[in-house]
Amino acid sequence: MPYYNFLNRGKKSLKMGNKLPKEKTLGTLKKELQVIFNRFIRLRDTIDGTYFICISCQEPKSLDQMNAGHFFSAGHNEAIRYYEKNCNGQCVRCNNFLHGNLIGYTKGMLKKYGQATIDDLEIRRHNISKLAKFEVSLLMDIYKRKIEELNK
Repeated sequence: MPYYNFLNRGKKSLKMGNKLPKEKTLGTLKKELQVIFNRFIRLRDTIDGTYFICISCQEPKSLDQMNAGHFFSAGHNEAIRYYEKNCNGQCVRCNNFLHGNLIGYTKGMLKKYGQATIDDLEIRRHNISKLAKFEVSLLMDIYKRKIEELNK
């Protein structure tokens, strides 16, 4: 059998369903990490497993009204997207309808963490951050463990 026929035959067998499982893309891994990270934030900021206090409006809300709201937006600040102090329990109204309610969020951040944390976030957000697949996978493992610890 000529060499080129051997190569073609191999391609046919791959087309017939003998494919290796596809490796997840970096984008897919980041989306999965965001879901896990948001779940961690929601658990971390829950009080007695029944309610939470919104970081922006400081009102007690039911858990179905809770988002993981970012002080500096996740989309434009990749360096602190998965940084725990940049993300806090925020009600749907403040996060979505009031576009983050930044004045209230700033007051909540000052109360919860202090000015030094806001200054630190301001510096960190300007860093260049490109996570590799293994780093995203490592972060997923870290936050899965943190979720397990909070569920105990």
